This record gives sequence, structure tokens and C-alpha cells, in this order.
Amino acid sequence: MTSSPPFPANPSPLGTRPERIYAEPMGEMNFPPEIRQWIAARLAEGYADEADYLAELVRRDMAHAAQPESPEEIAWVRAKVEEGLASGICEKNAFEVLEEIRTSRKARRG
Repeated sequence: MTSSPPFPANPSPLGTRPERIYAEPMGEMNFPPEIRQWIAARLAEGYADEADYLAELVRRDMAHAAQPESPEEIAWVRAKVEEGLASGICEKNAFEVLEEIRTSRKARRG
């Protein structure tokens, strides 16, 4: 006897609602009040129910996990971190830096 898989072979694109195929119920989940409030707000935006919202989060996580960073992306980030560390500490505050950037951009535009 062959049973069907708990998830479709080709998952639906994010933001769409695929047919639900569950192997077994997962039971009750308890969340702190701030998470329950967040879920309630998301339900008001168009999700059918809590399971629909949580299933979408899991699908997004699965899609993200299926596309890990490439060695080139990791090397780029590491190089940028090294560049930042080698550049030293800026003694200016953020407002001074932003003003310098604005002035520089205005000068380039002419």
C-alpha cells in the first residue's frame, strides 16, 4: 500500500495557497502573547487561519534553505568585513558622515 507524501512534490509559489496535504496533525502550539498578537494581525491581512500562516512561513524557510549562499557571496561578505576592520574606527558621528556624503554627491552632480 502506497501513501501519498505529506507535501506536494512541486510546492506552490510563495503567496499562493496550495491544497493542504497533512500526514498527521501536529497538535496545539502555545505562543507568548506578543507572537499571538502578531499572528492575529497577519490573519487579518488575509491568511485563512493559523495553520495557513505557519505553513507559508515554513515554505519560505524551506525555499531560503534550498538556496544557500554561494562560496563567492560568502567570500564577498568576508572581504567586506576585513575591509571594514582594516579601515579603523571613524571618529565622526553619523550626522557628520551623512553630511559629507550629501556634499560629495552634490559636488559630483555639478
